[in-house]
Amino acid sequence: MYQPTRPPCSERVAIRNLSYHVRRWGEGGKGTTPLVLVHGWMDVGASYQFMVDAFSQAFVDGLEIIPPDW
Repeated sequence: MYQPTRPPCSERVAIRNLSYHVRRWGEGGKGTTPLVLVHGWMDVGASYQFMVDAFSQAFVDGLEIIPPDW
């Protein structure tokens, strides 16, 4: 079974009075722009786990990665 090297945080975010599920990798910081990964129909944000694990440490340092689920 696959074991993620960078486990995500799973949370719900309220946008325009609707609750959305998002996964979040990294913390980001003030003045940083998050990397938002948008998936297609019938997919989920968890499918980006393999890609996030493949990113180099230098790339993800200080970066917040968010794939929302609709």
